[in-house]
Amino acid sequence: MAKNNKKKKKSATPLSEEQRAKNAEIYNRKGVFFIEQKRYDEAQQCFEKVLALNPNHTHAHSNIGQLFQEKQCFDKAQQHFEKTLSLDPGHADARWNLSLLQLILGDFSQGWKNYEARYHKNKKNWRVAPLNISIPHYQGENIRGKSLLICFEQGFGDAIQCVRFLPLLKTQKGVRDIILVCQAPLKKLFSSITCIDHLLDENEFRKAEIHGIDYWMFIMSLPLCFNVTSATLPNQLPYLSPSQAAQNKWKDRLPQGFKVGLVWKGSTIHASDKQRSLASIKLLKPLWKIAENINFISLQKDAGEEEAQNPPADQPLIHLGSDIQDFSDTAAIVSQLDLVICVDTAVAHLAGSLNIPCWVLLPNYHTDWRWMTDKEDSAWYPKVMKLFRQTANSNWDEVINKVSESLTELINNPTPPSQAIKHTAETTTPNEFNTHIIQLYKQGDIRGALQLSKQALKLFPDNVNLLENAGGFAGMLNEVELAKKYTLKSLAINPNNANTHNNLGLLYKEQKYLDKAQQHLEKALLLNPNHSEAHNNMGLLLQNQQYFDKAQQHFEKALKIEPNHINAHSELANLLTAKKQFSAAHAHYKIALELNPNDVDTKWNMSLLQLITGDFKQGWKNYEYRYHEGKKNKVIMKPNISLPQYQGEDLRGKNILIYFEQDSGDEIQFIRYLPLLKTQKGVRGIVLVCKPWLKKLFSSMDCIDYIFDENEVRETGVQKPSYWVFMMSLPLHFNTTLKTIPNQLPYLSSPKTEQEKWRDKLPQGFNIGLVWKNEPMRGSDASRSLPSIKILKPLWQVAENVNFISLQKGVGEEEAQNPPTDQPLTHLGNEVQDFADSAAIISQLDLVICVDTAIAHLAGSLNIPCWILLSDYNSDWRWMTDKENSIWYPEVTRLFRQATNGDWDEVVAKISVALTQKISE
Repeated sequence: MAKNNKKKKKSATPLSEEQRAKNAEIYNRKGVFFIEQKRYDEAQQCFEKVLALNPNHTHAHSNIGQLFQEKQCFDKAQQHFEKTLSLDPGHADARWNLSLLQLILGDFSQGWKNYEARYHKNKKNWRVAPLNISIPHYQGENIRGKSLLICFEQGFGDAIQCVRFLPLLKTQKGVRDIILVCQAPLKKLFSSITCIDHLLDENEFRKAEIHGIDYWMFIMSLPLCFNVTSATLPNQLPYLSPSQAAQNKWKDRLPQGFKVGLVWKGSTIHASDKQRSLASIKLLKPLWKIAENINFISLQKDAGEEEAQNPPADQPLIHLGSDIQDFSDTAAIVSQLDLVICVDTAVAHLAGSLNIPCWVLLPNYHTDWRWMTDKEDSAWYPKVMKLFRQTANSNWDEVINKVSESLTELINNPTPPSQAIKHTAETTTPNEFNTHIIQLYKQGDIRGALQLSKQALKLFPDNVNLLENAGGFAGMLNEVELAKKYTLKSLAINPNNANTHNNLGLLYKEQKYLDKAQQHLEKALLLNPNHSEAHNNMGLLLQNQQYFDKAQQHFEKALKIEPNHINAHSELANLLTAKKQFSAAHAHYKIALELNPNDVDTKWNMSLLQLITGDFKQGWKNYEYRYHEGKKNKVIMKPNISLPQYQGEDLRGKNILIYFEQDSGDEIQFIRYLPLLKTQKGVRGIVLVCKPWLKKLFSSMDCIDYIFDENEVRETGVQKPSYWVFMMSLPLHFNTTLKTIPNQLPYLSSPKTEQEKWRDKLPQGFNIGLVWKNEPMRGSDASRSLPSIKILKPLWQVAENVNFISLQKGVGEEEAQNPPTDQPLTHLGNEVQDFADSAAIISQLDLVICVDTAIAHLAGSLNIPCWILLSDYNSDWRWMTDKENSIWYPEVTRLFRQATNGDWDEVVAKISVALTQKISE
């Protein structure tokens, strides 16, 4: 019998080329969708599946390259872009994205060439559209004695940055006449550039009769025209200047004392505005505490003006933005300031072009190419510009603290800090440098420690200690490529350094190169068997690969060597929680918190232990650490909402905004609390912000007054809410215990009209909905998803009148569309558009059998019987540990748990017995 089975497996028909291509396209489209939703881990997995099916899928290479570029995994990104272009040299999007990567890394020679793809006819979304004029497009011809039309493109900042090249057209290229077409708000400012012979704004250009001009080109093609490198960048400042008359216009409106111009919001039409703009001027509050003689001048125009006109009472502000007509006004003001502090916007380029000191606040995610990746100054505006970078996405507090420190030093020290360091650097030894570096690190100034390490390495490039420190600090700041660069160089100098191997193992682990990570960690432990950090890191690596017992041994070894190793206590507690050894886990969490009472990540992980063991009182409190600013990997980020966050205030007669978080199942589970806000808290109006695919489902809830999906940015029709709150904070505010969970079912419903849409697609008989795979974005997906629908084969043998309906959406769909011949299946998942569709189908089923997924919560909320397959390892807190039913969905939900990690056969066998009994009832 075993031999027959083996032969059957060998003779299984592989996917046809047509089916492989079809599946590849499905995954590629899903990946693109996940990118649009900023669900990057899911997107990466989709593209990797595409490439497994078709290693030469050009669009998947391009898409995953863009994804790695966003993650700042530049080596991987470049490999995929180059692979795309080897398959399709005309792939304009890949060439464009490659150019951004090359420019941000300083490869100007190739970057400017590929940057021309921004207007290529094959590019999906043109950055600029070629001009529709009967003049040749300049492609590098000899233009001595010729006339040249330069056309603006993209944003105001791009024009201000590149207008510096215009004088060189005459002095180096011999151009006779320069005609510049610019945006209207820039015309008056640019009129002072003496090399321009004719200046038109965009409206005048449309009406003008164009003749007698030899060539035209875009303004941002000028760096290519001059073969600009980082060494030949024309960065003499200033290259713009306001008229004296313009300055006089504003002189009397500016106060005496030290004047700082502020811009905290950029243009809302910019694709990365959410990342690069501050949520509110309130984030800048620490700047007001530095000195009394500092005056803050608002240069906000349009976005942020309302806040600038009504600043917080303890942040007095002179707002001039509303009176600014164009950039000549802005330049006249900026030229009379001592400093500009701003986000990445045109004002940064304007200040730089005027040679006015400017400090730019940059996001960690999607930083513009012109600011590079690891520099604290700008090659485009040397000496006057300083860059302050986020080290974690959306964390502006650390950036502003750095700005505060620098501003304090500037006010108190007339010598710029960078020059002070430079003076001492020439007479400092490596050991003295290391002493100062460690002092900065101990003070929490990791960015400063890295910067000083870089300066020291310019003098002592082969000093191992300096390299080790630089690599460590870069790793702490999530600058993984830079960290690898320093660490690999250190290893080349001293290949038998256990610390270096440990650090390199950790870096490879972060980049998911698990084999390389393990090799270096093993080498570290071979060189030093008592290296506690290497044991801890090896434990993490093995845990991620589900070698749980081996991982535990390494954590315990780390603690034997170093009993007060905080991370080892915390990580061992996490592992023990996942293994359901709760008492031991609690003991290690307790020790970790005694050693560091402010360890936010440990408090968050402790909350999961408390919730899974039923200690809701403490669990909900600690669960709030999921978005704490000190958490390394935040579960959620606070929304950009200018409302106070609800902290338990009296809500009677007030309006409140409920904000979605985490996964769809979380929203479905906790939407049950919304009616209680009105019946128990006396809330007048409820505004709900949810995921787009849940909006239609939730719109049937009578208690919701206004509902918006996350993409709808507009004013609410209800009177402005008094507070906002995360949906999963509601159990805390209702003091929910095991006994007081609001579990009356159903609390969601599907309208009959929606059900009619699906009725004819459902067969007669006993209908069972199936979901056997979960979304791959979850860290525990490998343990909670079934490897294949084939695992469920025993269910088909229970009775003939049972029909199985696939509810798989996305992952698992290819298998649902091509099920095993002896497991007939009605697949509806690919027709489902949102959860309203899923609810309409489930409402007409007799039973749902699924893994731990949003469908389980949906079935429960609809009061439809649901049997859930749960893994033994790391099962979610909401299913508790020793129950066969769910306190959240009583009577309708039944839990089938693995007895041994990874053993689904026993679980499916139990379900088969239970299904046989249910059918016979």
